Amino acid sequence: MTATVHSTESALRQWKEGMEKGDRACAFKYCAHFVDSNKADDSIVEILEGLVRDEEDPCADACALLYRHYARIGDDDMAAEWLECGLDMRSEMCLDIVADERDEEGDDW
Repeated sequence: MTATVHSTESALRQWKEGMEKGDRACAFKYCAHFVDSNKADDSIVEILEGLVRDEEDPCADACALLYRHYARIGDDDMAAEWLECGLDMRSEMCLDIVADERDEEGDDW
């Protein structure tokens, strides 16, 4: 158990350092950790929104993390907005979310 905690702390530290240097992949992984562990706060949401709104190279998959965050906290309207944004941006993760939901619901979209 200690090795896992140490590895997680080490990874978070490396991702945060990379993020602070402008490495977008590090920022995405850093935020994904918090969203996946249900510990995302306003600062994580702000980073993700910044990744989506980056004028030079927007990160469409950040929309999927925002969708997951808002869906988890019960804000269905915001979740839907971010999913739609991700679909408009052709996010692979958002496309996967829709496909998974179709499979779960058995809908004939």
